[in-house]
Amino acid sequence: MASREEVLELIESFKNLHPQHVVEKAQFEQRGMNFVVKYLAKNGGTTYTFELANVMGISTARVSNLINKLEQKGFVERKIAENDARKTILILTERGKEYHEEMEEKYFMMMSKMIDVIGKEEILQFIQTFGKMQTFFESHIDNQEKEDKHD
Repeated sequence: MASREEVLELIESFKNLHPQHVVEKAQFEQRGMNFVVKYLAKNGGTTYTFELANVMGISTARVSNLINKLEQKGFVERKIAENDARKTILILTERGKEYHEEMEEKYFMMMSKMIDVIGKEEILQFIQTFGKMQTFFESHIDNQEKEDKHD
């Protein structure tokens, strides 16, 4: 089995290839709920709903839909901000913290298995190659947009 250091190194390498605009194309609802739980866990367990909307690049109405689902599952609670009744604070519950830990462990185990099956060096080579491809395509798109503006 891959060592913890190998898995953490691979996770960090993948994070560098996982920009927000790529993530947004994933299945919205499940990815969105997982994102909210992870965001809360990584940011002290609380945030404002408008902040989530900004970070996720979606409307507050869509954030509200996600929060409703997370509340139904018992992962979060809403609270009105004491200093401004127009603002809603989102709080990660104990059940939400447990869910986050389970998600992290499943992700860790999946990455560990991938290292065992494919091999760390081959995965790192793929990440490096994919990064070059991504940079190329982003540069090409930027250049194409600039050319289109001049036409």
